[in-house]
Amino acid sequence: MKQELKKWCEKDEKNSIALRKQYLKFNFGLKYSKEKIKKLEKQSEQHALFFLKKFRAPKLLYDACVGGVVGSNTYQLDMKLHEQRAKQISTKKYKYKGKQVNWNNWRQFVVHAPDKARKQVFDEFVKKTPKIAPIINKKFKLSKKIYSNYCRDPLTEYLQEHKMTLKQLEKAMIELRDGVKQSFKKQFKYYANKLFDKEPEYYDDFYFMRNALFRDMSCG
Repeated sequence: MKQELKKWCEKDEKNSIALRKQYLKFNFGLKYSKEKIKKLEKQSEQHALFFLKKFRAPKLLYDACVGGVVGSNTYQLDMKLHEQRAKQISTKKYKYKGKQVNWNNWRQFVVHAPDKARKQVFDEFVKKTPKIAPIINKKFKLSKKIYSNYCRDPLTEYLQEHKMTLKQLEKAMIELRDGVKQSFKKQFKYYANKLFDKEPEYYDDFYFMRNALFRDMSCG
């Protein structure tokens, strides 16, 4: 049994690496293969289903395989979401490297964009986000259905993996929020005034501020 499980893990690792390489290319706008992703996702699903049928332990690996089945059945929605974000959440007012600014490239755009442009893009994108909501809802519904087939749900899996109860998780999140809120606001205001000589605005997102803070450490 141990030898069989070892072979399963080796095969799973090989498939996962190949799949992640394709998604890395996809997410960075490089040349990738939809057919290869489809083939690898199918192999991943079959591999996970084999484990779920053959083994019950280790528990974390069993739960990961349930997640693997979910991922293999929802990856097309993830890819569609990525594509629709670029198509539906975009603006004709501004361009980045010759292309319209959209959800997928706005993080690079805002680094050097003036205040007026950042505000206009932010406001326009917020108004357009409902356009992609149906895809997100469809993914959550499908994920919930597959998890329920195995008498599982993502929250329970998370709590078990981190050895926490729901109350403990809620307490940790509240303490984290309350512990950093005032300090965060204070530092946000400090650096907005120091770097831009103005009070922070709602469209001063993390990507813009982060790049401003560490600009002097960047190469070139």
